[in-house]
Amino acid sequence: MKLKTAIHIIETSYGSFGFIALIGIGISFFTLKGGTLIITIALLLTLIIVAFFIKLNLINIYLKKCKYPFEFLSVLEQLELTKDIQINWSEDLINGPQRSQLLTQQFLDDNNLATEIGAKKINLPFALIMIGIAVIGLIYFSQNISFKGKPIIFISLTILLISSIYLRVKEKKQLNDNEPILLFKDKGLLLNDTLYRWEKIKSWTHKNRGASEHSEGEIIIIYESQNNESEKIKADLNKINIDRIDFMLLLTHFKAKYS
Repeated sequence: MKLKTAIHIIETSYGSFGFIALIGIGISFFTLKGGTLIITIALLLTLIIVAFFIKLNLINIYLKKCKYPFEFLSVLEQLELTKDIQINWSEDLINGPQRSQLLTQQFLDDNNLATEIGAKKINLPFALIMIGIAVIGLIYFSQNISFKGKPIIFISLTILLISSIYLRVKEKKQLNDNEPILLFKDKGLLLNDTLYRWEKIKSWTHKNRGASEHSEGEIIIIYESQNNESEKIKADLNKINIDRIDFMLLLTHFKAKYS
C-alpha cells in the first residue's frame, strides 16, 4: 500500500469517528436531558476512545510492513495525528532516508510521486458542458420566447456562454503549457523559478483557508534567508497540481535526504 493511501485511511477514519462524536455531543446538550443525556454523552465519549485505538492499530499495522517509516511517521506528525501517541524514534527512524540504502527514485516509484509539478488545470468537461447548456438554452428560448418578453434569460445564457468559452480557451492554453512551477531537486525546492536550498528550509505546515471557502489550502514553508531571518514561502494548492499529502511526503524525503 502506498504511503499516501495509508495516511488517507488513518486520517479519514480517525477524523470521521471524532467528528461524529463531537457533533453528537453538541446536539445532545440541546435535545436531551437527565439520564438519557448522561448515557448518550458516555457512549459518544466511548466512540472517541474507539477512534483513538483504531488509529493506533492502523499505524502499528502499517509500520510493520512499511519501507519508509520515517516519511510515514513524519507526515502523520505534520498532520497532528500522533500528538496523542508516544512514538519511540529509533536511530534508524531519526536518520531517515539520509543513511538508507533505498534510492530516491525507488521512493518516488513506490509511492507514485512526481518531482516536477505544473499548474492546476481547469476541468475540461465542465467547460464543455456549460457551453452545451448555454447553446441549447439559447436555441430553445429563442424559438419559444421573445427577447423582449424575457430579456434576463437571454442575457444570462449569453454570459454563461461567453464565460464557458473563456474557460475552454484558457484550458487549451494550459494544455499547451507544460512548464512545471514546482520542482523537487537534490539542491533544493524550486518554486516559481526561485530555488530554496534544503538546508535553509526549517519547517512547513498545511493551512486551510476556512471551512466556508472551497479551497485546498496552502503549504507554508519557513525558510532562512541570507540575513538569517525567517521568511514564509506560500505554495497555493489551488494553483499547483499536487495535493497536501504528496507535497508533505516529498518535502519530508528530500529535506532529510539532501539537507
